[in-house]
Amino acid sequence: MTLKGKDIICISTSDWGSSWGSKQHLMSRLSVDNRVFYVEYQSNFLHLFKRGHWKKLLDTFGKTSKLSDKLFIYTPPFYLLPLGYYFRFVNKLNQALLYSAMMKEMKKIGFNPSIAWVYPPIAIDLVKYMKDIFLVYHCIADFSIEKKNPLRRHTTMRMEDELAKSSGLVFVLTKILYARYSKLNKNVAFFPSAVDIDLFNKIPLEQELPKDIKDIKKPIIGLVGYLDDQVLDMDILEHIGMERPYWSLVLIGPILRGSRSFSKLQKMRNVYFLGQKNHLDIPSYISSFDVCLIPYQKNKFMENVSSLKLYEYLALGKPVVSTDFSEEVRGIDDIFVAKDREDFIKFIKKALEFRNEADPIKRRKDIASKNSWDARMELVLSRFGA
Repeated sequence: MTLKGKDIICISTSDWGSSWGSKQHLMSRLSVDNRVFYVEYQSNFLHLFKRGHWKKLLDTFGKTSKLSDKLFIYTPPFYLLPLGYYFRFVNKLNQALLYSAMMKEMKKIGFNPSIAWVYPPIAIDLVKYMKDIFLVYHCIADFSIEKKNPLRRHTTMRMEDELAKSSGLVFVLTKILYARYSKLNKNVAFFPSAVDIDLFNKIPLEQELPKDIKDIKKPIIGLVGYLDDQVLDMDILEHIGMERPYWSLVLIGPILRGSRSFSKLQKMRNVYFLGQKNHLDIPSYISSFDVCLIPYQKNKFMENVSSLKLYEYLALGKPVVSTDFSEEVRGIDDIFVAKDREDFIKFIKKALEFRNEADPIKRRKDIASKNSWDARMELVLSRFGA
């Protein structure tokens, strides 16, 4: 099978307009030679009670938007039930409702999917309705250990394993996931995160910085991504903000979960929350950073995360200070891997001292260039025999 002239349905875990990850980067590239029907995050009716979320759901409820002749974005209906990751019968009902709603939209545009590219494990009960379709499972996390609830873990693991067994091709972010799914499927490919090199190479040496960051006092210690207290080590961030009041700590991205956990940082005069930015503007913000941070928690769930921002930081030659959260960061010599919050302070000071040295900058950029989305696309095409 070649990846050309196909109709591809992508069941995503995030909205198209959210912070860009593997879903948007891959589907935007696949839509050059194929048609893509991108299904956004599956909300349920409880999301209507979340501040700021209900308006989005009501405005886009069950609608399809056309971004180009080959790329369609579909927002699932919000009447789905909660607890689909806990109870299989709930998920089966949700996926039946979603399939019915999706089919109506796809018929309107004459969309006949021959490939299903899925991210959430719950999609196993959706793709069963699709006959004569090639299934790709793109595993971006071990969802079975995301939460501590034993019922959720058991139900989710069964769906993950069933999806892996049913797929014609499985892509995984980490070597741990590769070892797990290689026992279930013979066609598994190691597929870590990457960077849009062309976009990051467009940043000029002398550029006008975005208005909301250009007047922030240097040095700027920056972080880009979802602000989530279940992912970030809040103690490290608070320690940096308190212990180095003359450093500016800049956080770019939406607060996804745990808004109360960020209240202490929000009160610090040297900490700046700049909100979510368009992915096209991210290089300009990172270029203003003196040191970039990846202060992830260290646990079993985060071991299976491949940080998208890592390669974006490196693409601009920026020094990176990260926690020791995964095998991926431990395998890169040109980043500072900190064991604790004191290590973070020490390594940030060291990174600031040597941030303009030419050789480390070149090495970081070389690492990023080998981990581009174009290179990842070559892997995808090779797996499809292109």
